[in-house]
Amino acid sequence: MTETRSAILLVARDETCLAYVKAFLKSFDWDIRQTSDPDVIAGITGAPAPAAIVLDAREGDCAAVIARIRQFPVPINGTPIVILGGDPALRVGAGGRLDMPPTQDAFTDLLRQWAGPLGDHTLRRAPWNFRYRLIRLLGLDAADSTLGRFGAALRQAIDDAAGGRDAVPAHRLAGIAGMCGFTDLSRLWARVDRGEDDAFALAIATSRSVIAEIEKAQSTGPG
Repeated sequence: MTETRSAILLVARDETCLAYVKAFLKSFDWDIRQTSDPDVIAGITGAPAPAAIVLDAREGDCAAVIARIRQFPVPINGTPIVILGGDPALRVGAGGRLDMPPTQDAFTDLLRQWAGPLGDHTLRRAPWNFRYRLIRLLGLDAADSTLGRFGAALRQAIDDAAGGRDAVPAHRLAGIAGMCGFTDLSRLWARVDRGEDDAFALAIATSRSVIAEIEKAQSTGPG
């Protein structure tokens, strides 16, 4: 097992579910763990924490299992959940549901949305970066769209900086920076918003660095 290998946890009694997941992820070299007892999920997640949990909803109370997962400590409680089979209406608390038997494209597309590019194991390595945190929260497409808009707002702020501090929407930038996980930049723009003259130049310089970080993070690996 490589140091950066991503993990997925399958909660299922049916071995066919394991066969599907193994086949679907074979080319991406994931660490696949399985349990038939949801009570032991917290004990076997280990390190690295799983990027996703797959539940076979054809047996047992899937909603109760999801509720139990959400009561676990951080970061397990926020783990994206993929449901296989069961009631088509059962999606509350989960990242999505697939009919059984699932197709490879449907499974990998759904997992990619909540775990990021499947071949980019470094993305999921602890400590998590801002992009992966957003992916787990919003999904891949929404996370990258949010980061793209944030990068564009920072570029516009840099362009507008020639007009002085009042030409830049510091309060808005502080809020978006915080939401995207850039705490230091958020604090700097909050200082600008409070009228602290010495923070403006530093906020602009840090914004340039953050733009570079966003561009680098969105240059993804395979899958």
